[in-house]
Amino acid sequence: MQLLANIVGAVGAIVYVGYFALSVGAPSLSIIVALSLAMMVYSFYDDMRTAASRAVRLADAKKD
Repeated sequence: MQLLANIVGAVGAIVYVGYFALSVGAPSLSIIVALSLAMMVYSFYDDMRTAASRAVRLADAKKD
């Protein structure tokens, strides 16, 4: 659920900043911000994936 919220927030920020950048005539700014936000979303996804695999390893260790 947190990943979905992060993605929605990042997409909203991309749209907002992209609209602002295009209205002032700086499309390169929107590209830079979009790439930065995409890396942020991937970082959150990677953190959640790592936490999930850690939880599985801990559960397996407790079984033994």
